[in-house]
Amino acid sequence: MMLTSKEFITRFIFLALLLNLPAVFTSLLAEMGLEPILLIAWLAVWANVPKFAGLGYVFDSSDIILGEFGLMDASAVVIFSIVMFWVLCAACIAFFSVLFSKRYKNSL
Repeated sequence: MMLTSKEFITRFIFLALLLNLPAVFTSLLAEMGLEPILLIAWLAVWANVPKFAGLGYVFDSSDIILGEFGLMDASAVVIFSIVMFWVLCAACIAFFSVLFSKRYKNSL
């Protein structure tokens, strides 16, 4: 089965880590006292894309604080949902990339 193949698992883990790096790097650099503007912008995109994709309708105003630039503060449940959104995106990308790479190999 394709979902248990080594290709899928390695692509999935790589993509899941890559898509969730903004939150990790920004918090680590903030703890060191640095304020990298590019990573802060990357974190804003990381947090706001799921909101605009429809995840914002699931939570009410007590869970999310929205500012003029999007999501400003969120509870742990919201952050967990954002991480799961990106993990699901990683799973979809890994699935389709393995599927199409196997089709391409079979056509040669």
